[in-house]
Amino acid sequence: MITYLLAKLHMESKSKEMMAIMVCVYMTTFINMGFIVMLSMASLADFEVVNDPNQWFFNLFHRDGFTDFSSKWYASVGFLLMNSMFFDVIKTVCVSVVTICITWLKRFLDRGCSSDRYKTKKTSIQAYVNLYSGPAYKIDGRFSLVLMFLSMAFVYGTSMPLFFPIGVFGYFALWVNERLQLCYFYR
Repeated sequence: MITYLLAKLHMESKSKEMMAIMVCVYMTTFINMGFIVMLSMASLADFEVVNDPNQWFFNLFHRDGFTDFSSKWYASVGFLLMNSMFFDVIKTVCVSVVTICITWLKRFLDRGCSSDRYKTKKTSIQAYVNLYSGPAYKIDGRFSLVLMFLSMAFVYGTSMPLFFPIGVFGYFALWVNERLQLCYFYR
């Protein structure tokens, strides 16, 4: 939705549009993965605004949460943060695999379920090129994902050192994924 809205703004150049999309996607992903989990588990009982019944928004977060790092914090909040980062790595690879499989299935059905690469049901050259050349490479989402891995590892890695190997695994998985897709899938 952010990508669609920013594309409708008609920026001066395509690079400025891609930069705006990348920054917005990065910020929403980082806020979703990093801050909302911590804010939902935070204890705001020390703030006077929480005790005021007219401040209903802050009362939503008033719980017996964590005021400091403890073993229970690491077991609940730390585990959720690491799980969300690891899941994002796996999700990215799985989405790429599913996208490639769907494209290969469309090509296979276009050939009439045969292995003959020169057989097609397309009636125009442009339709054939659109199916067999692959989609255009969009860098904004990938770059924001790399920035999110970097910022999550550096923000939370000092208190949870396991973030660093998960970040390295994420970078390596994205690197292999992108290299293979650039060579065999994208235009």
